[in-house]
This record gives sequence, structure tokens and C-alpha cells, in this order.
Amino acid sequence: MIKVFNRPIKIGGYARTINGIDIQTLEYDPSGNILRCTGTTVPTDGSAGYAKSCVFVDTDASANIIMYVNEGSATSSDFNAVPSGAVVSLTPDDAEGAAVNMIPAGVSLVAVGANVNGVTDFLVLPALSSVPDGFEITIVANAAGHEIRTPATSAEEINSEDCDGTKEYAIAAGSEIHRFTKIDGTIGWMGQGFTAIGAVVTAVVPD
Repeated sequence: MIKVFNRPIKIGGYARTINGIDIQTLEYDPSGNILRCTGTTVPTDGSAGYAKSCVFVDTDASANIIMYVNEGSATSSDFNAVPSGAVVSLTPDDAEGAAVNMIPAGVSLVAVGANVNGVTDFLVLPALSSVPDGFEITIVANAAGHEIRTPATSAEEINSEDCDGTKEYAIAAGSEIHRFTKIDGTIGWMGQGFTAIGAVVTAVVPD
């Protein structure tokens, strides 16, 4: 029977520790698996007890990356960041720097500021393991052009080339728009670009 409440409900939750990660549990499903929880550390993948589609809210997360969903199972969790709809502004530089030129996991829209040094400055895509297959990042490049890399020493690829500093994906001048789609954890990212007037950019082969 449906019960109607006309007052706010305060949910205190229940403190639990699963695989060494402390969480505050807010809701369970009929099978006793967690449907909603909060904490300061994302649950470890492979954990049992989280329902499929369980939502975890990171209470001390940086802006734009606050919610994760279990895309695994109740016996083996796989928490992935929910894409943010906010536009994040980053600045290409010649060295990796968090909150400077590294795209956080879960961010799908990036506006690029002026290069610090020159056109060989770069942005860094998130680690493949931090986003689900099919995840797409749209980058609105700056007027001068810049480069895109994968995390240092990761050996992760863009368009079938290792772009962790061995090679780079170069975006030309002209405020182009480039989209990067994760194919899977082995193949890596597919990059494709468009000019400011909508023309398709010739496939970029990182070098």
C-alpha cells in the first residue's frame, strides 16, 4: 500500500565498511543489497553487496565528479563516474598538472584556454580505466591549436598510437572541435575533429 508523507524525510543512514572502504548506507533493495550510499572514497571494484545501478555520492569530491553508478553486479561491483554536464575550462601546458591540463574522469565537455608556452602544450585524457566504454569527451580547442595526450607511462592509445608522451594527437589552429570516444580498455580512444564551419578534419594520426 502506498503511504503519503507531507513532511521532509531525514535519512540518517547506517555506517558500513566494505572491502576497507567506509560508506554511509541510505537505502537497500529487497535482496539486502545497497541501492544508495555516500562516502569520501569510491567503493572498490569487485566488491559484493552493492546492487546493480547502486548510486554512490562522493561527499568530498572535486567539482563535476560527485556521483558514481555500479555498472557491475551485486557480487562484483564496477563503479563508474556519471558524466558531468558542466563545461570545464583547462589550460594546455608542457607538463601534467591536476586542475590545469588534466581532464578529470566524468567530465565530458572541455573548453580550452590559451597555451602557456606554445602549440606543443597539451591536455591529458583521463585514464581508460576511469570511464566506461563508449564514453565521449568533446573538446573545444583554442585558436592557436595544441596537443592531446594520454596519462604519462600509461601506454594508452589515441587512434591506434601510444600517446602517453611517446606521440601526441595534434589539434590544428582555428578553434576546432574534437571528440574522443573510448572504444575499450585495450584499443583506447578514437579521436575525430571538425573545423569551426563544420567540415570534417582529416583523420589525425598521432606522431
